[in-house]
Amino acid sequence: MQTNLRRSLYIGLAALSFIAAAGAAPMDASAKTYAKMTSNRAMTTAATSRNVTLTGKNAIYNKAGTLKGAKTIASMTTVGHLKDSTTSQKNFRAYRVATTNRGSVYYKVVSFDKVYRGWIYGGKSTNQFGGGLASYDTFKTGTLTDAQRNGTFAIANPGTANDGTQVTYKQPAWTQYKVGRQMMNSTPYASDTFKITNVGTRTREGDRWVYVTNQNTGHGAATNGWILESGLKTVETPDPATTSKLAFSVNSINNNGVNGTGGLTLYSRIPANDLGLPRLAQTDLDKLMGETGTRIGPNGFTAIDTMLLGNMTAIQGARTYTINGSQYHYVFSYGANSISGANGILNDVWGDTLNVPLNAELVAGPASGTNNANGYV
Repeated sequence: MQTNLRRSLYIGLAALSFIAAAGAAPMDASAKTYAKMTSNRAMTTAATSRNVTLTGKNAIYNKAGTLKGAKTIASMTTVGHLKDSTTSQKNFRAYRVATTNRGSVYYKVVSFDKVYRGWIYGGKSTNQFGGGLASYDTFKTGTLTDAQRNGTFAIANPGTANDGTQVTYKQPAWTQYKVGRQMMNSTPYASDTFKITNVGTRTREGDRWVYVTNQNTGHGAATNGWILESGLKTVETPDPATTSKLAFSVNSINNNGVNGTGGLTLYSRIPANDLGLPRLAQTDLDKLMGETGTRIGPNGFTAIDTMLLGNMTAIQGARTYTINGSQYHYVFSYGANSISGANGILNDVWGDTLNVPLNAELVAGPASGTNNANGYV
């Protein structure tokens, strides 16, 4: 009988426990409440003002962390590593902002390498980042040194590597979201020279980047951009270009049967003001320019010869001569290759005054030529 009594009491207590537990479950479930989203919009402020870093205080979720169904994208441990990363690929950009009915603000962010994307608590204000985020300057501009400002540079190892040393970038690599390379392959520009016009350091790496402009203006648009300073080499600049001047002399004389004194003599110097010289175009003047102190050489003299043939085939004299009581003037012409024969072609250097032999023909009547020389003859 006692055995049956104990059994009845055991069963009764078990039943009461079950009923109590069944009654408690609904109370616990109804006590669990979640936040609700009251706004969710794209951010419209300047993109560069939305560069952020993680503070390590909050994890990243697939939705606001207090919403039902929120799942972790980056744990607190992972966020801590991202905060202390030394690579700019782990910079973040905020691009959406949301608020909940509890007054909390959440930002949707993405890492520059797109590995992490999700929502993170951002404090209580939509006007400034807080909580798990802080504004971040991904790149700090510096001041040019004299060596950087005055130097001339070339890409040290031209190629296609996307490592900051072989190509140029629209912004220093990974300092702005989705802003990439300017020049994809520097090999075609291996002989081009560059000037540095800006400098700065990436915040995470601390490496120095410089903005370069191509001195070959035809290539500038395709190549100007940011590159690691370590990817450049210094180029020794040649001495400034200089211009050779032209002097004129009598190579031959045709007096057309006029005998007498007062005219030109063979091999005498002809003052430039006595010649009705043409005004030379800039492309012609360029033929007289070269690196100071270097030899003009055969190619240089050939170019000058071609220029003279194009400009000095019939030059009216600008001086009137009186011979036997009558007025005369000379008409001058240049003969092919005359300048090569009149100068020490192997020894003349840019900047020397070059002798230009002219053929002179005596013509009746006063001179009509006007000197239009523009400083180079």
